[in-house]
Amino acid sequence: PTNQNTKYLVEGVVTVDDKILDNSKSSFYIQDGTGGINVFDYTGPLQITKGDKVRVLGQILFYNGLTELVSPTVEVIGSAEVPAPVEMEIADLAKYEKAEPLEGMLVKVKGNISSLPTALPANVTLSDEDGKSVTLRIMAKTQIVLGTDLKEGGYEVTGILGQYINKTPHTTGYQVYPRNKEDLVVDYPLSLKHEALKEAYTETDVTIAAQIAGADSADLYYKANGATEFMRADLVKGAEQH
Repeated sequence: PTNQNTKYLVEGVVTVDDKILDNSKSSFYIQDGTGGINVFDYTGPLQITKGDKVRVLGQILFYNGLTELVSPTVEVIGSAEVPAPVEMEIADLAKYEKAEPLEGMLVKVKGNISSLPTALPANVTLSDEDGKSVTLRIMAKTQIVLGTDLKEGGYEVTGILGQYINKTPHTTGYQVYPRNKEDLVVDYPLSLKHEALKEAYTETDVTIAAQIAGADSADLYYKANGATEFMRADLVKGAEQH
């Protein structure tokens, strides 16, 4: 890291309310068209909320990979729309050259959660179909309820891209911090598992059982030998069968 202990004057839009993502007296993130950064102060809290446009004078500090403006003087100079998140692949968050320029900014990723902790704060693993993963850092003040707002399954997650790695080189350890339950959107891809029929049956009742994910209902279409059109048979949830 360069320019540590140097003071800078910056302006940006607040992307998360003060103290939501940290247990300290004051911590929030700001973002503009060039990047994002954490604003951190032990002497707060500050009356800063998402959507505030602020001018910050602070000193650059590097904490376990995360670049921060510390001991800040903060002035609210207006309000503005919170920037849209940058859509990323989970695999890219393991690449320093892709993740580092977006540190401190809002990002959006899709993946699957296969297990949950029992209490907050906690780390939750979000994985893609190739086995690549990123840590979701869920803080208690987000008021996200495990097992209710966040369950096992597929999600599209929006959050602040942070970093925590306590050894050099600081090129890994990127984490996504959801700000509230609205940052967690269920995203179950459609899938169908069943055992295929391997021979033809005549004058015989056939029961087909299938596991379907990502849909509230499904229809089964079949075509008899010699027929020109498909016929439909409804599939029913639970133990009911057709």
